[in-house]
Amino acid sequence: MKKPPSQPSEYEQKVINELNERRQVPKKINKFSKVLSSLSKPINRAGEWLTKMPGLDMAMEKTEGTLAAFAHNVTDWTVKQEETIKRYFEAGFSDVKTKEDIALLDLKVVEDAVGDLCKKYHTLAKEEEEDEVTALSLPGMPSDIIALVSMNHKAISEYATMYGFDITLYHERVFALNILEYAASTDEMTKKQVMRRLVEQTKKMVGKKKQEELDKSKFLKLFTKLTSSITFQLLKAKVGQAISIKGAVIGTGFNAYFTTEVCDVANTLYKQRFLAEKYGPEIINLEEEEEDEKDK
Repeated sequence: MKKPPSQPSEYEQKVINELNERRQVPKKINKFSKVLSSLSKPINRAGEWLTKMPGLDMAMEKTEGTLAAFAHNVTDWTVKQEETIKRYFEAGFSDVKTKEDIALLDLKVVEDAVGDLCKKYHTLAKEEEEDEVTALSLPGMPSDIIALVSMNHKAISEYATMYGFDITLYHERVFALNILEYAASTDEMTKKQVMRRLVEQTKKMVGKKKQEELDKSKFLKLFTKLTSSITFQLLKAKVGQAISIKGAVIGTGFNAYFTTEVCDVANTLYKQRFLAEKYGPEIINLEEEEEDEKDK
């Protein structure tokens, strides 16, 4: 394959301009987002109530334990390279043999190969939600949360692999867990904090080599903290399904909403990283949106 070009193509420059104008992952104001916003205080009260509920410790332990075993298993993070190569082959790029070859492609080619992954996983989430008969009780929530996280974890892994990143590396797994935490957060303040963390990680990871990988002890600390946060945030949202304020019930469509959040963030951030790796970190403006707000 050819060497990577030194300058972005016309299409890539257009995308770079759009990303720099947004400054951050776009916030979709859909019907469910408005429901979450209107229920922020009740949801937080649900979280306070959750901490006092009998059986919480058992539910947290069961969920965290299963997620830990799942996310620790490298094979669970792996999207088969053959599947990725096949996608590029079907898109007409038989020269793509490894993930390193993906970095040499034009972004338009990568986006065409990625296709509408979000629609695929959003549909799966809706189907899963329609099939749910789980009562709104703590004993039934762990299995629902684990299934939801498992599906979205696969979505993130697929996005990462299609953009040419090795999701099995520790720092990549931490990055993916932060995406899950972002989507699980039900209040804007927490989302902003997690997004700041993702932006900082994105800056540090450009050009990162395998030998600069996180050591296992640091990974385990971050892993434990993130899985605990994701578990509690999702348990809180699931308890919030039972809350009805002004006719709005949080449970309707939560799985699909969560999945859409995961896909939107994953697609945007991996796209940013793809361009930054190809042309240098300075090509993408990763300064935080809040800095502009302070000046207003």
